[in-house]
Amino acid sequence: MVFCAGNVYLRDVGFLVDILLLLGFYVTPVFYDVATVPRRWRWLVDWNPMSPLLRSQRDVLMNHTAPNWSQFGIVSALAIATFLAGITVFNRSSGRFVDEI
Repeated sequence: MVFCAGNVYLRDVGFLVDILLLLGFYVTPVFYDVATVPRRWRWLVDWNPMSPLLRSQRDVLMNHTAPNWSQFGIVSALAIATFLAGITVFNRSSGRFVDEI
């Protein structure tokens, strides 16, 4: 929502979001295990909010172990905080948007 509001004023924000999403897909451990990532680049995977969700899914489906619930709590709290901040920024700036047909 923050990027949507920013895209109204700066059209390059859309291109930036595309690049960030592409980089995010590369650091999300979907097809590889986190243990295969070199230690110096592990922080990229650890800071990715999708990583704990995919790790938990892999633990349940492949390792037959219970997921780490504290990671779910952290990711959920981060998602809720980000959503509320995005809604707040969007609602405050939407009054200045110009409607184009």
